[in-house]
Amino acid sequence: MKTKAGSAVLKKAWREIYQERTCPGYDILFSADHAHQVEEHKKRCRFCDGKTMEEFASWKELGEKIQTITPHPKQPDIAPGQIWSLHRSLGGWDDMHRHVNPPMVLVLELLNDVDGIRVAQIFDAPVLALADDVDLGDGFGHAQPWNTYALRKEDVEYCWGQVSPEMVQHIQALAETEEENDTIDENNTIYFFRQFEIEVGATMAMQALPTLIHRHEYPDLPTWVEDPKKVRGKVLEFKPRTTLPETDNALVMFGAMQFPETMIKKAASGAAHQFSYNVITLNDHTIETGTTGLARLVAQDIEDDTIHVEGWLDEKNTTGHLLAWWNHAGVFDEGEVSHDLESGYFEIDFTDRSSREFDEGKLILLLIRGEHASTD
Repeated sequence: MKTKAGSAVLKKAWREIYQERTCPGYDILFSADHAHQVEEHKKRCRFCDGKTMEEFASWKELGEKIQTITPHPKQPDIAPGQIWSLHRSLGGWDDMHRHVNPPMVLVLELLNDVDGIRVAQIFDAPVLALADDVDLGDGFGHAQPWNTYALRKEDVEYCWGQVSPEMVQHIQALAETEEENDTIDENNTIYFFRQFEIEVGATMAMQALPTLIHRHEYPDLPTWVEDPKKVRGKVLEFKPRTTLPETDNALVMFGAMQFPETMIKKAASGAAHQFSYNVITLNDHTIETGTTGLARLVAQDIEDDTIHVEGWLDEKNTTGHLLAWWNHAGVFDEGEVSHDLESGYFEIDFTDRSSREFDEGKLILLLIRGEHASTD
């Protein structure tokens, strides 16, 4: 049974961690761009409400001096066992007017297939540590085997140290059990602390998730395709008069964009069921070529809430990575594509679709080619 003094120590440590994780830095606290969020945050946070512009100036001056004296050295290649800080860009305001700040993390393993990493979150409050937290030593705090998640390699910024392979293995083994957290009393301070730490981790992980899924599903595409702004810029640089849809999905942008009229292949007079689609050739840096093709559709119907499409790509465009969406009222739902690279024959299913969506919607096809396009 904990004493009142012991309970007070726990609560103080939890409060300090909470402030570290959710209070904006001075540069944000006194920024006009964040004024509304800061005002709402201060209503809920006495700690920030008491901060002054004079303190901001002092911290800013100190930070500039430290940077001059001890600039960050060249960062090493990412490897298991390293302790990293995350980019500040991963932080931001949540719907409770908290500024969720990126934590320190320990790299557990490399996820090379998606250019990612699995990490364990780190905290620095020894009194909140239990048996399944791992003391990293050298003032780095404790790793949380019960709070691991995947990030992109580009999410980390500075490497601060390294632990042994044996310690990494120990943390990974603990991460696989996850038993200790289930036995914590829900009225215990540590229970609330851990629930919040998992929430912080989820905030970091959710920002990386769309990119990691994209890399998993489309491993042969160049990395710049993951950034919709880069895609938009490269398309307009390639063909300035191209019309682009309003979407943050870069692949949808490729599929639904409309080239200038002179570039679009037209169905022959009297030809039935011919369908124009975009063909894009990419390399590591930009768009090499872009054109349109004509597919021949032999089936397009709906049965049991599934829209089913069958057809052939034209002979010159059989190989590449074929993608498909059903566009209804500006919502693009990706279909499951089966594509024979030799004959160009394809089948596509869009599940959980309604008859209205079928009647009012439109098929979008995209063929991506180039050194990154799958031709296996």
